[in-house]
Amino acid sequence: MRIKFLIAFLSVFMVCAVSAWPTMRAKIERDGSGYVLLSTNSGTSLLSDWFLEVGGGMSKTEPEAQTVITRAGTLKNLFTTLTAPPGDEATRTFTVRKNGANTPLVVTFSGTTAMKGCDTTDSVPVLPYDLISVQNTSTGSPASSVGVVSFELLY
Repeated sequence: MRIKFLIAFLSVFMVCAVSAWPTMRAKIERDGSGYVLLSTNSGTSLLSDWFLEVGGGMSKTEPEAQTVITRAGTLKNLFTTLTAPPGDEATRTFTVRKNGANTPLVVTFSGTTAMKGCDTTDSVPVLPYDLISVQNTSTGSPASSVGVVSFELLY
């Protein structure tokens, strides 16, 4: 087994208990197949209906936040953290989008304690030139929070 590049983040894949890390991207290659970790950090308080840019930052419009896929594969293992829970009667939802449409990769936070979440069940097939983005939406009046989102492209 060949490992070309590794950042010490493997505990992320064992449980949903993820801490907020600086933005990072890593690639691990095994026997000709592997994955890329796509990650973003809002860098400032989340704004509802804005898009998080892979690599960091936010944009009001989706085209400015999209990342082009370079090889066929599968998106999966969406992990998210907040620096503060949404609060009573409020929610925050992170949705991975493909070509301007929602995918099943979604994590929703609600209540006064939820600050970590993951979707390790759903997956989304992708092809070269598909455009990927992450949208943050909310209901109610959620508390101010920074959001960190990571997911994998398996190929």
